Amino acid sequence: MTVGLLARVSNVSAVLRRSRSVICAAQYPPGCPFGRYRQEHCIAIRGDKTEVAQTVRTPRPSNWWAAGRDGGPALTTLATVTSPPAAPVPPATDPAFTPPGLGRRFGALVIDWVLCLLVSNFFADPVRDGWAPVAVLVVEYGFFLGLFAQTPGMWITRLRCLDWSDGGRIGVPRALLRGLLLALVVPPLIMDEHRRGLHDRLAGAVVADAPRAGG
Repeated sequence: MTVGLLARVSNVSAVLRRSRSVICAAQYPPGCPFGRYRQEHCIAIRGDKTEVAQTVRTPRPSNWWAAGRDGGPALTTLATVTSPPAAPVPPATDPAFTPPGLGRRFGALVIDWVLCLLVSNFFADPVRDGWAPVAVLVVEYGFFLGLFAQTPGMWITRLRCLDWSDGGRIGVPRALLRGLLLALVVPPLIMDEHRRGLHDRLAGAVVADAPRAGG
């Protein structure tokens, strides 16, 4: 069984011993010689679970460094604890938050705009009816940002639009507001130090990186 992490369980002297299944920290009671010990405490990370185990040997075999040769398996599991994943820090309170570059944001907008031109071809002439692709863009932003936090262009460029205060999705109403303000052209140009345009600030949103799983 693969061991992902070795953790010390106390601040007293400890030595490492490798068994057939885990790596343990052997704890020595105060005042005992180096070669004599009463118990071992082990903490091993196995997959998504943390197993807390304790070994008590009475008497200690002569070749105790080779665990498993005498007395069978070295561990008796006392408890299994599953730690929940750490909650993400909202952008508003994350001092390490770094906004993505403008090049990727512009690239995402270009991809979305091309898609809107293609879709608007089904019910209007985008050249003659300039409102058609703009309307599609607003609806696209309302649907995709509100429900998935990403438009197709943002997905390709690895971006996402999050709630500034809690890091969640902004919801359909605010996504529609953001898309409408984006269509006015000027609000996105008025940015703050976090590269949040006026349309982001009025919608309570922020554009952040969206790394792929495993990448």
